[in-house]
Amino acid sequence: MSQNGCEYACVPSNEGVEACDQLDNDCNGVVDDPFDLQRDPLHCGACDNVCAFENGRPGCVAGRCALAGCAAGFVDADGDPANGCELRCTPTPDPTEVCDTVDNDCDGSTDEGFDLANDEANCGACGVLCNPANATGQCRGGRCFVSACAPGFIDLDRGVQNGCEYACVESEDGIEVCNT
Repeated sequence: MSQNGCEYACVPSNEGVEACDQLDNDCNGVVDDPFDLQRDPLHCGACDNVCAFENGRPGCVAGRCALAGCAAGFVDADGDPANGCELRCTPTPDPTEVCDTVDNDCDGSTDEGFDLANDEANCGACGVLCNPANATGQCRGGRCFVSACAPGFIDLDRGVQNGCEYACVESEDGIEVCNT
């Protein structure tokens, strides 16, 4: 190999093992190889810039820290990587949301998609039936109301708890017989 006086002068450091320290420790002519400052979450964008997210798996994309996923049992419900995976949640075996006060799909919301204000099957809360006795119920504003009595019944006390409580049926001779 010819020399012209302009050769690369290098004194090995770190026992000749390359470290991410802005030096060519192994004197191969390349500084900080094999460190990938664009993709290495331990040296993201700069040496020793460690990406870390609470309850999350760190990633490095184009020299910037990125949330690469969540630890088991956690989700990033708000979509903000700055606070990591903030919600502790384990999806149910069938992660389809059902009305049961559980966040089945681990998205940070419970019972979404259910109209607790107007659903007769979940009136005001999950599983609360608006089904008054001898009547058709209607859920409005999360409260159950009697909307119509069954034939032969009357709602005298206007109380939904007992529905249409007063029974009146017409006898064979056309006379109304009540509460018999």
